[in-house]
Amino acid sequence: GRMSGQDLISFHEDPEDHHRRSSTYILSLYDSDNRDHHELRGDRRASLLDFDPIFPSIEQKPETSSELKAKAMQEIIDTEKSYVAALHVLQEVFLIPLRNRINTKNQIISEEEVKAIFPFVDVIISLNETFLQALQDTLSREGSIGDVFMQHKDYFKVYLDYGNMYNKSIETVMKLRKKNSNFDTFLEECRKNTKTQRLQLPDYLIQPIQR
Repeated sequence: GRMSGQDLISFHEDPEDHHRRSSTYILSLYDSDNRDHHELRGDRRASLLDFDPIFPSIEQKPETSSELKAKAMQEIIDTEKSYVAALHVLQEVFLIPLRNRINTKNQIISEEEVKAIFPFVDVIISLNETFLQALQDTLSREGSIGDVFMQHKDYFKVYLDYGNMYNKSIETVMKLRKKNSNFDTFLEECRKNTKTQRLQLPDYLIQPIQR
């Protein structure tokens, strides 16, 4: 006859019916004495993970000290690459176009203003390109990254000079944007340039400070 609601509940909760619908392999992992067929026995839970192809047991080999060293150096190199790429955007999108227009009919800002906004930028770019190449060479011959830093430590003093000029750089940008509409338009065009990823000039000028 027709099953009542209670009969349907009992039917769905019947562990024997659960056994019939389960695979023989999975059933063997369950505790046949346990009427709650949703709990795996502790000593067999590992068996499921060990032998079930869905959860293959993979023994990971620990990394050696040389592998860890190479990985750490590669991370430093990748960071340096990104930094140098950002410096090139600063130079190619902002600095060079402004500098090339000095003393022409298309001049946007003066030579003094260019120097105030971009102090030591060319020097920093040259330094970090050399530094990046040295890091890559050291990685390829499994040398010491500490030696690379020591060899370049004196050159990095230019960052102190840049830091001392940074506030004046930003102040010059802010002042020129207010009084020089051509400069403001130029910066807006630069922001729309795909190379800048919609970042503005101050976003690039602060990068050496963040190093």
